[in-house]
Amino acid sequence: MAEITNSGHERGKGKKGRRRLAPVRVDFTPMVDLACLLLTFFMLTTAFTKPKIMEVSMPKDGTPTPWEPRTMTVLLDESKEKIHYYFGEFEPSTHLYVTSLSKDGLRKQLFDKKGSVPVLIRTGEKARYETVVDVIDELNLCGAGTYAIADMSEEEAQFLEAKKLTAERR
Repeated sequence: MAEITNSGHERGKGKKGRRRLAPVRVDFTPMVDLACLLLTFFMLTTAFTKPKIMEVSMPKDGTPTPWEPRTMTVLLDESKEKIHYYFGEFEPSTHLYVTSLSKDGLRKQLFDKKGSVPVLIRTGEKARYETVVDVIDELNLCGAGTYAIADMSEEEAQFLEAKKLTAERR
């Protein structure tokens, strides 16, 4: 048992009959028990929280080609409210769909495709990191199997500019 005691001896200035104080005992045993319990609690709670890692397929040369005709390509530029996407390979006659990051937007499109569609995220010069992370979160929520991130091609950027779907470049 850990304790601190005081001898209780006090020396007076020659006066008789001065009372002796009782020794003071402070027991530290409960404090040691509490420290052990807290240490055990924090060790167990930190062991149960595992870091979550998202796996992203990155092309070696920087310009991936679409995997197949059902590949969904998501185009991200400076607008967070409007997300453009298309299926298959890009051509000047490609039909761009517009959606948002709401539950009835991109998430609904991915759930309708049963999450098995490979997704290619293409970012423009003014794309926000926040938007890219939000799209990846939507893909994880929907259980998308395969996705990759790449830069937007010149043809896609010019197509968006021609349709006035994005801000002009400087």
